Amino acid sequence: MWSRVMWTLLLLGLAVSSALPVSAEDDGDYLNLFLVKVNKRSAIHELAAEHGFTIADELEELGYHLLEHSDISRRSKRSAENHVQKLRDDTRVQFVQQQKLLIRDKREILHDKQLEMPERIFDPTEYYRAPAAHLYNRGFSSSQGVTFNDPYYKDQWYCDNYGQSGGKKYIDLNVKVAWDQGYTGTGVTITVLDDGIDHTHPDLQKNYSPFASADLNDVHDKNNDPMPNTRVPGNSHGTRCAGEIAAEANNGVCSVGIAYNAKVGGIRMLDGAVYDSVEAKAINFKNNFIDVMSASWGPKDDGMTIEGPGAATQEALEMGVRKGRDGKGIIYVWATGNGGVHDDDCGCDGYVSSPYTLSVGSITDNGDAPYFDEKCASTMTVVPSGGEVRAGEFGDKPKIRVVTTDINGGCILGFEGTSAAAPLAAGCMALALEANPDLTWRDVQHIVVETSKIPSVDPKWIINGAGKHVSHTYGFGVLDCGAMVNAALNWQRVPELSIQKSQVYDVNRPIPTRGCVTQTVQYVPTGAPLIQLEHVQLYIKLQHNRRGDVQIYLTSPSKTVSEMLSTRKNDDSKDGIDFTFMSVHKWGENPAGNWEIKVCDNRKSTSENRGTWEKFQLIYYGTAEKLATRSTSSQEARKLPLSTVEMIEKTELMKSRQLKLKRNTGDKRKKSYNEDNVEAEKGRDLEDEKDFESRGFDDELDDREYQSKRERKGELYKKVLEELEDMMEQRDLGYREEKRGRDAAQELLEEINRALDNKK
Repeated sequence: MWSRVMWTLLLLGLAVSSALPVSAEDDGDYLNLFLVKVNKRSAIHELAAEHGFTIADELEELGYHLLEHSDISRRSKRSAENHVQKLRDDTRVQFVQQQKLLIRDKREILHDKQLEMPERIFDPTEYYRAPAAHLYNRGFSSSQGVTFNDPYYKDQWYCDNYGQSGGKKYIDLNVKVAWDQGYTGTGVTITVLDDGIDHTHPDLQKNYSPFASADLNDVHDKNNDPMPNTRVPGNSHGTRCAGEIAAEANNGVCSVGIAYNAKVGGIRMLDGAVYDSVEAKAINFKNNFIDVMSASWGPKDDGMTIEGPGAATQEALEMGVRKGRDGKGIIYVWATGNGGVHDDDCGCDGYVSSPYTLSVGSITDNGDAPYFDEKCASTMTVVPSGGEVRAGEFGDKPKIRVVTTDINGGCILGFEGTSAAAPLAAGCMALALEANPDLTWRDVQHIVVETSKIPSVDPKWIINGAGKHVSHTYGFGVLDCGAMVNAALNWQRVPELSIQKSQVYDVNRPIPTRGCVTQTVQYVPTGAPLIQLEHVQLYIKLQHNRRGDVQIYLTSPSKTVSEMLSTRKNDDSKDGIDFTFMSVHKWGENPAGNWEIKVCDNRKSTSENRGTWEKFQLIYYGTAEKLATRSTSSQEARKLPLSTVEMIEKTELMKSRQLKLKRNTGDKRKKSYNEDNVEAEKGRDLEDEKDFESRGFDDELDDREYQSKRERKGELYKKVLEELEDMMEQRDLGYREEKRGRDAAQELLEEINRALDNKK
């Protein structure tokens, strides 16, 4: 038996290692967790016992259970295919999948990926600010209206840009016009899916909602508290996102949130192992209470990954928009990614290219695309959150990006990347929902399409067949919070969504080296003919010896061309493509007519590539009746000359700045927040937990063999727990230290399990 000192050293070592992010080498490891869906929920206990499993968790609304097996290692490079096959062969099982460890990148700029310089935390006085005399001579000053005493509000150029950061005047969210009329997010709840929230921060305490929060990384946290491990600087991400959304106003602390009277919650899910069921539980959490969810993470932005949501997560997204908010749908706001420096394409991210998410990119304070920006046909809008067109172009004098809260009571003026863009957009969604709580998730997307404006003169803008300007870089344009609120006030709900799928077309044609192969198909309605499109998806399967040299284009009957996949210099994969891409560029068009799909091999490649296009399918999302308040004109898409882009930009800017909003009278339906509500919810959660534990106990009674093995390990567990309890009694730890100890203890017990399993 190990000595007390050895146990202590191991415990401390595990505590340190558990605080570190999962390494890329662990990507794809198989876990001793099996996601199962059965024909009848009542059969799960009997099924688990028969096959030697116990029930680890339940995704009740989605109908999934998570099983684990005592004979399988906690983590392995190899799958337990024999166990999967036994479950698959059981007629009671609809679906089974062994869970794999997922790598999820937080979409902030932690270092300069071109210069390989580490992130520097600057003193607020070090940032560049335009001289007051310079602004005065140019006639620039802050707009009139609401004022704040928060020390760094004046640096929040993305709220009210009068040139103070050295950027272009009016490249901002136009949010003050909404604030001036009393739209501040009251009655709206936003939850940040991330690494937790330091809700003890003085700028977050007032608006923090435990009712909208959970800890999915610590199974022993009975308080379900999303407080991150604040000793690890990398765990500041969620806290920074939360501050952008709902930092308290006029409290003399740090900054002002876009929806500074909204309630903000956090789900701690990125501060530990991430797999499909973790993501699904987060996305489906309290979907009838939470209005908006903000996610600033996704698959690796390395230019060589193509990955989308797992089965449970995909179902959770669909359920969130169908049943969330009492059928109106949760608004899922997603950051597009920072892989531009790696030549990445955000269309390869299945979270960004889901019709159920609202994808948000980033622009600089001059309205340009920053160097880390990813371009794709699924980007819906962009948000001014700072950055550089060329990495390092401003030298040693840093420019202010986004001002927000940091862990341990801190305040940061340099939060950037699309991580910073998505929460700002989520705040705008909250203002629109305050103005009109009856908006559906699709209403919100339509409002974004209709109100976003051109931020800069760029040669790649086009007008699609419905007369809407759109771009692979900027989506429909920069978000305008004031215009969104104005549109929401008198919005007419969009007609019911219709989803129609084409047949799966077999192609089986070679892709010529440095050439293209084209297929043309006609839209064939599978119900009432669609008249106006929203999203269009393209499922495609092909083989190719270098995936990064493949380009895919989709052209609508109105001649709107979307590059569904661009070439990617880092992608040397030989796995081919079996993926569903998405475009919003056909928004408002009539799908009737011929659709052209073109697959090309990179014309600039020097390799003698080989490939075969196997099959494809088109999925159309839209309405079978026209939207009364929208244009129904049909025209052929066209590229815009720069003079026209400039004219549209000026016209939209003038209209935006002259906007007059109806005063918020406060008569909208509001949620009620008080301690009784929170305690009642905790009570319901406890009852649910007891009910689940009771069902799990019944299952364990049937699992005699597994119980026997656990009893044999009992004495060792008892000894370890006694050691840990002695250590904890000797230390007067605060809450955060207690949580850290639980993490370490769990890791220790898992290590013992694995050691014993290896000795069998």
